[in-house]
Amino acid sequence: NMCKSGEYSPSDGSTQCTSCVAGKYLSDDGVSNDASAHDSEEDCLICGYGQWSDTKAQTCTKCETGRYISDDKANKENHDSILDCAICGEGKYAAVPGTKLCDSCPAGTFIEDDAADVHLHNEANDCIVCGSGQYSGDGSALCTKCGAGLYLSDDGANAGAHDGIAKCLVCASGKFSSDGAQACDLCPSGTHLVDDSVDALNHDSISDCGVCSSGKISNRGATNCVACEGGRYITDDSQTITSHDEVSDCKICLAGQWSIDGSATCTKCVAGKFLSGHGYSASYHFGIDKCIICPSGTYALEGSGQCESCEAGKYLDVNSDLPC
Repeated sequence: NMCKSGEYSPSDGSTQCTSCVAGKYLSDDGVSNDASAHDSEEDCLICGYGQWSDTKAQTCTKCETGRYISDDKANKENHDSILDCAICGEGKYAAVPGTKLCDSCPAGTFIEDDAADVHLHNEANDCIVCGSGQYSGDGSALCTKCGAGLYLSDDGANAGAHDGIAKCLVCASGKFSSDGAQACDLCPSGTHLVDDSVDALNHDSISDCGVCSSGKISNRGATNCVACEGGRYITDDSQTITSHDEVSDCKICLAGQWSIDGSATCTKCVAGKFLSGHGYSASYHFGIDKCIICPSGTYALEGSGQCESCEAGKYLDVNSDLPC
């Protein structure tokens, strides 16, 4: 009788056929009556990549999706059990049975599981798109956070939006960010940040938001600070945020004083002139021309809010800044 598939008889006079060992197979089923297909242990062939077999196998069995065997007909011990079908490692998957090597997840995606759960590696959809503020390369176990000063707005919707560090964009002017940001934060009122999406190092901390200089204020997210209008002033020079974060920080000049836009201090009217002011309108203190010459018979010291009359027996010409 002819040996069946998965069997061979190595010598004449054999009373029974010998089974091919696990990890090998012999496909001829004996119907062809070709004795040479069963007369040697060498007729039992080692399984190819992605396959395994028990003893007496006619064919090898493909590893299920999510698993692989890289050995290709070299060592039967790599094919003699279903346990030889290894689960794909982190960042990889196998969507087709009988795989030699697992495919790498594309850039912008990841699989964290490292050969623990086959169900996390058996289709391309197991590769998860990175979340906002993150990116990855091919075959990644985890996504990498964009650095401080950068941001990435897409939140797991489009792998192409996460496929490299170049997708992490530098914050715009008036903004800063920490690691892994979906959006940049606005610099607080009273500060500013000039750099506009050029250098991430200029946006990587709230300390990059510079406090406004004297005579200036700003709202949140300002590129530049805005000068206080003429007739007002702020003395603080880039020290205290709360001295520059609202219009009311621009104080109106006192009587006898004036200022122009963006002033740190008010300037006193010269002797012989006055500026009464009203304390509620900066327009009365806007510019040197608001200092008015005292009328004849009166005088004013430097920074006066009103002119004083000469005492009895004294006089003063209209254009003189000398005493009576």
